[in-house]
Amino acid sequence: MSLRGTLALGVAALALGAYVWFVEIRGGEKRAEAEAATRVIFALDPASATALELVTSDGVNAVLVRADAGSDKATWNLRAPVAYPADGDAVERALRALEKLASTATIDAHPEDLEPFGLGAARKRVAVQAGDGEPRTLYLGGNTPVGGGRYVELASDPKRLFVVSGGSLGGLTPSLVELRDKRLLRLAPDAVDELTVRAGGALVAHARRTEAGWALVEPENAPADAERIRRLLDDLALGRASAFEDEAKPPKHYGLESPEVEISARAGDAEERLELGTADSKTWLERAGDPVILEVSERVLTSVPREFFDYRAKRALSLDVEQVRALELSFPRGGGSHRLKREGEAWISEEAGLELQAQKVEELVYALEAVDATGLEEASLDRAQIGLEPALAIVRAFDEKGALLGEIRFGDPHPDRGLPALSSQSPLVWRVANDIGREVPLSPEAFTNLLVKSAPPPPPPAEPATP
Repeated sequence: MSLRGTLALGVAALALGAYVWFVEIRGGEKRAEAEAATRVIFALDPASATALELVTSDGVNAVLVRADAGSDKATWNLRAPVAYPADGDAVERALRALEKLASTATIDAHPEDLEPFGLGAARKRVAVQAGDGEPRTLYLGGNTPVGGGRYVELASDPKRLFVVSGGSLGGLTPSLVELRDKRLLRLAPDAVDELTVRAGGALVAHARRTEAGWALVEPENAPADAERIRRLLDDLALGRASAFEDEAKPPKHYGLESPEVEISARAGDAEERLELGTADSKTWLERAGDPVILEVSERVLTSVPREFFDYRAKRALSLDVEQVRALELSFPRGGGSHRLKREGEAWISEEAGLELQAQKVEELVYALEAVDATGLEEASLDRAQIGLEPALAIVRAFDEKGALLGEIRFGDPHPDRGLPALSSQSPLVWRVANDIGREVPLSPEAFTNLLVKSAPPPPPPAEPATP
């Protein structure tokens, strides 16, 4: 074939490809979009809505009004049947259902009897206000016999009925509880800069966020456990009420005459105060300034720590495992000491003939990376009485230059309180879990069992020669 013929075929192929793309594919997409647009019977920009009225799944007529006209973040309030902050997500779902409501079928001849379509006395009215003028109204009817559809009628088009997908209307039939703001803590957890917790009327902990992080200021000054405080605030922010007592009875009916737990959270000038109690096997929450009592999960109450130690920092020892190049384990009560060093990826002993289980030594290093305490001893305690003088075991970690990274001493274990521990990184005497002994040897025997390779068994005796 000549060059001219080849070029002609190439041009024809390109032209055919362009036709398929622009006419068949893109053209088909645009035709489908145009067809879908003709089926839209109700269109709404959710951001433009300022009021919404609908009938809840429990048969209550609910009226909601937007309280933040002009703001980027919509804030809605229930106006009826009760005055209460609304659940913004539930309102958003309802408005999204109206954003591009499309029909799947049209009944052009408007029936005289609407009862078979559920659009008689039982119809549900949905009205939305967006801008000036009258509200736009939609009526929800019954389900179609087949196909999962639902009949609807537009107030602006009274001569026809429409069928829409039943699933597309889910957001328009919430329960009244779903429409209410069920949050327990309305402040954003990351914005909270002060927290006070009381249990049985007594102060448990008072913490403030500083430039260096959270710090406890009452009943004593101490570094705070920022992670524990964050979890508490997250639990309160994520918790939701399951029911509302709008006509509240006296506080003793809810166990709130003497609350089990009181929580105060501040974010700048904003403050929320919550009280929690139990009565008749139910857990109740009262927010200061809110006459409505909330029923909440029992977990909301039980997840609030009620001991000062729960809120304080508990890190007894912290090591950067990448810097650890040598370990020294000593047993002052007559067991001698052992020094281990890392060579490449392997751990070896400085004692001739002692072969280590490298993986077990690595597990020991990671066990020392973050040693968290389970308790704290009194400063006046006699350290000899709990086995810290002399210690049961001492572990020291060094960097590549031989500088001490950290040291921790362990005393005699207690079956309930754990091991006493004293670290070079803190003057406090801590208690740590007894199971740290699974990775950290606390005796010469444990050192051998945990870290030293067992000698291979001797070969079986030779069979006697057969005469």
